[in-house]
Amino acid sequence: MKDIDAAWLAAAIDGEGWIWKGIEYTQRKTPYPKIHTGVCNTNEAFIKKAAELMNSSVICGKYSKSAAGHFGQKPIFRTNASGHKKVLAVLESVYPYLIIKKEKAKEMIDFIKSRRWGLDRPEGLEKRILNLKQARKNPIYEEKRLEGIRKYWTNKKNMGVV
Repeated sequence: MKDIDAAWLAAAIDGEGWIWKGIEYTQRKTPYPKIHTGVCNTNEAFIKKAAELMNSSVICGKYSKSAAGHFGQKPIFRTNASGHKKVLAVLESVYPYLIIKKEKAKEMIDFIKSRRWGLDRPEGLEKRILNLKQARKNPIYEEKRLEGIRKYWTNKKNMGVV
């Protein structure tokens, strides 16, 4: 992202946007951190530009409520980047230009970088199993594994369990 675009997006996030972190739950009731940053406005062109810079889509939301004495309602457009990698990319680009939400952005960047990626998720487990299967093809690994099994059963026999 160009510096001028990053500065523009930082101003949009500072003035019309948010940086959010919360807890959501999977279908198995497992909590996981959900984060996103975004911008909301009644000007569609403004949000389209923000969406382009954040590599996200535009959502037309509910209508804003008119204040007493005003006629009509305007649709509210919003865009947001969600997911750790996407949010990290956006926040690292705009961080030097943020003023109001700079502290929150730093907190979020630090949080994302401190995560243990994939180790607590099923995909991480699958990756560990695949690595284990590949390690078993290594003759040295296989020899040590078999040696451990032999020791286990030898100990069982010596104790009279088997």
